[in-house]
Amino acid sequence: MGPNFWFGPNPFLFVVIWRSHGPAGIGAGDEVVVPAFGNAEVAEAVIQAAALPVFADIGPAAYCFDPFAVEAAVTSRTAAVVVVQRFGWSADGMGC
Repeated sequence: MGPNFWFGPNPFLFVVIWRSHGPAGIGAGDEVVVPAFGNAEVAEAVIQAAALPVFADIGPAAYCFDPFAVEAAVTSRTAAVVVVQRFGWSADGMGC
């Protein structure tokens, strides 16, 4: 079974949802893949859940995840991938 995908229309709304509803069983020893470009609040929310943020690079066109970078970042300890939309570009989960 692969990691869960969390989608946020923007980084701040993601953090509000994560903090208000909890990290869905994510905790100590888990890794969560987050965008390397963006707001520190996303990685901070992961750290507050006692998980480890793992940064994956973005694509040059839309500033969303590079699908190959996400694939390389996912390990057996990956519990989730946080996908955030940037600058009005819709994130489709694995690149834009």
